[in-house]
Amino acid sequence: MDRLYLAGLCPSCSLKQLLGELLGPAGTEPHGILHPLYVELVNCPHPHSALGWLHRSKGGPTILAGLATGQIPLTHDGLDRVGGKVADFVRSMLTATGILPARNSGLVRFENWLDAYLEDLPADHSMMLRQFSRWVVLRRLHRTPTLVLGDAANSNAREEIRQPARLLLWLAERQKPIGSLEQVDLDAWLAEGATSRRRVRPFLRWAQERHIVRSDLKPPSISGGRTSPPASSDERWSQVTRLLHDDSVELQTRVAGLLVLLYGQQVSRISMLTHDCITDDDHGTSIRLGMTPIRLPPGVDQLVRQLRDRRQATSVQPTERTWVFTGKLPGLPIKASRLQLALNRIGIISNRHRHGALLELAIQVPGPVLADLLNIHPTSAARWKQLAQGDWASYVGHRATTMST
Repeated sequence: MDRLYLAGLCPSCSLKQLLGELLGPAGTEPHGILHPLYVELVNCPHPHSALGWLHRSKGGPTILAGLATGQIPLTHDGLDRVGGKVADFVRSMLTATGILPARNSGLVRFENWLDAYLEDLPADHSMMLRQFSRWVVLRRLHRTPTLVLGDAANSNAREEIRQPARLLLWLAERQKPIGSLEQVDLDAWLAEGATSRRRVRPFLRWAQERHIVRSDLKPPSISGGRTSPPASSDERWSQVTRLLHDDSVELQTRVAGLLVLLYGQQVSRISMLTHDCITDDDHGTSIRLGMTPIRLPPGVDQLVRQLRDRRQATSVQPTERTWVFTGKLPGLPIKASRLQLALNRIGIISNRHRHGALLELAIQVPGPVLADLLNIHPTSAARWKQLAQGDWASYVGHRATTMST
């Protein structure tokens, strides 16, 4: 690359020559299998960015050259064998340009982790947890409506395997089979560890259905941490005003913050919003968070449209633009954890501000309408409606019991 610059070539010409050397006929020829990627890269508006990646990437050019020559099979399995973040980035470019079919890589990584994790467990524990994962955890993950498994879903799924495994080992050390687990044993095990042990709940529910453990056993609620008071209306509207007018805040962070503050949306759901959730007509812009679209107020609609229509911050643009909140990998959404961190940095703690928004909306909107508009379960919407007519003490009790289910 340095040689190309020394030759006096412009960035675009440098990029074209370098890609030609790496990809050869597979990229430069119109019928070459990598040609869509070659065209996308050489025509990107910021060629220095693509050059920078090729220069800094450890293994990127090697992977591209291997794909072009056939040394690396141009398949998901071929890239799996290479492994690593660079291979995942190359994979995202290939799926974004339609060279490889889309794949839920997060789900594949979870399944690979699951196989490796269960191999290290005692045979009887492994067999039981494999059945549980097949009938509960994997079944739920495979029902995910998108081809992306978010960070939170991945982390929760792993804990739903780890915690039962730890409980089984704890019982084995005390020479107690799982069938003899009593409430006092479960309570003692929960008290000895972190709140993540509450993730044993799905396993115990499954075990009860199959009469593996006692039916009168009371599994722990998932939610057991401290609950902060909801943000006040004044605090929320002060943040709304700031996000509407402060151009120093990154656009994705501004829009995500507004969706938390105005509509009580979870960051994990915000990160997965797609282009077809946002529509325009003669009367303005609407967003669909639940079943019925919501008309966006002035100012908010402009920011949402601006974000929707913005190019993804990568050299390769996907053939089909799907995600409103785009991530670093071409064709993939932003990670919810990254979006959450950005909100935290500007003082928006999603739970506090989300709960404040839901309580205020529940005062103004009937429960069924709230459920329809915001993608909330009708039972939860009814509970928020009830809480909106009460006080914070009832909210704390509510969080500690009913909402944890």
